[in-house]
Amino acid sequence: AILMGIGNKNSSPDLKNELKEMSNAFKKVNLFSRTTMMKTNTFADGVNFGNQALGGAFFRPNIIFLTMLEQESSIQDYPVIINEARNLEIGVALYMPHPKAMLGRKQTINVWVRNKGGVWDSNNVTPGENTPNLSLLMAYKLKKNWDAEIRLITIISPDENIQDAKEYLNEFMDLTRMPIKDFVIEVGNFYEELEDSPPADINLFGISPVMNISDYLKIAKTVNSSCMFIMDSGHENVFA
Repeated sequence: AILMGIGNKNSSPDLKNELKEMSNAFKKVNLFSRTTMMKTNTFADGVNFGNQALGGAFFRPNIIFLTMLEQESSIQDYPVIINEARNLEIGVALYMPHPKAMLGRKQTINVWVRNKGGVWDSNNVTPGENTPNLSLLMAYKLKKNWDAEIRLITIISPDENIQDAKEYLNEFMDLTRMPIKDFVIEVGNFYEELEDSPPADINLFGISPVMNISDYLKIAKTVNSSCMFIMDSGHENVFA
């Protein structure tokens, strides 16, 4: 493992010592690691330069994990990091923990399926931009760790055919062979249906190029649980 610290000239000495302590802790459990420091003007530059440099490595980065527990200056750089991750074909997971409940009882995971724009064709269930590949893979990992249940949720407009959406999701569940308990189709406005959605300990949503951090914060506040906003790298396939 390579532990890379990102800091400026003021924070670098303390961060370098913290990395050494972490590396020594890894060695005690027989996990080899090396440390390196990158001094940059912004957090985004450090993350992006690091990902670009490691792009040719044998074990290249495949997911960037971002959390809202970081300092505000780092959070403001998240959109830049997400955009560059899209260019580098690296997945992103943006974690927003609930301030009080955190991960709750770790029993239920909601995975939100993006609306198909009214075209719910069960004969064309394929991976793509609107398929939550990485979200489902992460939900599956959480299920195994927690012994939790996975639920799919989507929201359609009143003029859409709910039966087409049901057939699509049934086919989707069959083809992915994932241990998904059930699915829920809600009809109406996105934020109104979010507020009345089935409760879960964590909700997994997709990352959209047209949304920003304030949009994700609004969704997390509305659904009132811990959330993770996920972007595929383009190489995941839940149908494989």
